[in-house]
Amino acid sequence: MSDAHDSYLVDTNLLFYYCDPSDRRKHLLRDARAAVEGFVHWTPVNPGTAAFRRALHWCDRAGINFWDGLILAAAEQTGSRWLLSEDFQSGRKFGGVSMVNPFERSPRDCDLA
Repeated sequence: MSDAHDSYLVDTNLLFYYCDPSDRRKHLLRDARAAVEGFVHWTPVNPGTAAFRRALHWCDRAGINFWDGLILAAAEQTGSRWLLSEDFQSGRKFGGVSMVNPFERSPRDCDLA
């Protein structure tokens, strides 16, 4: 994620679908073993006090729950343009971060700027 204009944050629940073959529609990474091996190279976000406060900001301002607010705060912290998650309304913007449900579309397929 070297360019903030092209970066995204992935909600970790999407990674669990790799291990859950019960829903084939969501099992996007079934045949992508190399991608899973590449996860070890990702740098997880380490939320601090500022992220917790920002999460509370989003709870108050947008009416989302704290954990979704924390994910959103992490996306902002990393300068991500998109947040890939199925838990937000796809296409909705929170500040400079656009929500994308990857089971419906890809960030590149929609003009969310």
